Amino acid sequence: MTILAIDPGTHTGWATWDGTLRDSGTWDNPHSHAKWPGSFFSAYRDWLADMQQWHQPQSVWVAETFSRSTAAQKVLYGMRAITLNWATRHKIERPQSVAESTARKVVLGNGRVPKDAIIALVRARFGWKGTSHDEADAIVILEYAKLKGEQTECQH
Repeated sequence: MTILAIDPGTHTGWATWDGTLRDSGTWDNPHSHAKWPGSFFSAYRDWLADMQQWHQPQSVWVAETFSRSTAAQKVLYGMRAITLNWATRHKIERPQSVAESTARKVVLGNGRVPKDAIIALVRARFGWKGTSHDEADAIVILEYAKLKGEQTECQH
């Protein structure tokens, strides 16, 4: 089963795992400073369509939306809604969300890891070579999803 993990935002981190190989990266929304938010959300929907075509995920995990900024919250909630709608349209059952702090605590042992330290921890733990904290967070969410999947399989 291919898992897609998403850390949404202007710079969206993503990671996939197909049971053997992990792939990851960041996607920078070309409309991040657009006058109309619709173009931002439309570009995100197009990116999700590309992810569907390239990776064909059967499971989706997305970071919970927490922000102190009202404008950022609106964008993050919009991205989450689009992700859930996309998952439903592609018959991806039960898209999941997790707070970054929860995923970090379970995977890294500390839920309050600063953004600058997350890169070093993910490099050390998983042999990742990237430089983006957004991508690192997506990898942590992916590893969390894998752990949760193993726990579910063990319960059956």
